[in-house]
Amino acid sequence: MCEYDKSRALNTRIIPEREIDEIYATMMKFTKEDKHIDCSACGYKTCLDLAEAIAHGINHKGNCVYYVKADLAKRIAFQEDVDGFKKIGVLLADLASDNSRTGGDTAVINNYVNEAVEKGVTMRKTLEEIQTEFRTYLQ
Repeated sequence: MCEYDKSRALNTRIIPEREIDEIYATMMKFTKEDKHIDCSACGYKTCLDLAEAIAHGINHKGNCVYYVKADLAKRIAFQEDVDGFKKIGVLLADLASDNSRTGGDTAVINNYVNEAVEKGVTMRKTLEEIQTEFRTYLQ
């Protein structure tokens, strides 16, 4: 059986509350409830015990189930944002393409309108000439 001197602590430094709060912040634990989940999944009885172990350098936040879940949720949200921006990029590219196509269509329509106007002017001149000839013929 392995024995050790229980009276000899690994690290007796008392961790200031400010430092504990900073550790909690890196673990995405901001509320009082977050800081007292005390699920023991990390191997410690309380979240404070884990935070103190982290401060002493004998553990890390990756052993906290709450932190792992919160970090995963944050990464998923970020990926959804990235995917959303990609979709927006595709929609903007489609819109630019549609605008370009619409611009081309507008130019074609404009040409048709100009041709129609020219033909209308030509037709009006021809009708005026016919009227003039008809009046001359009737006289």
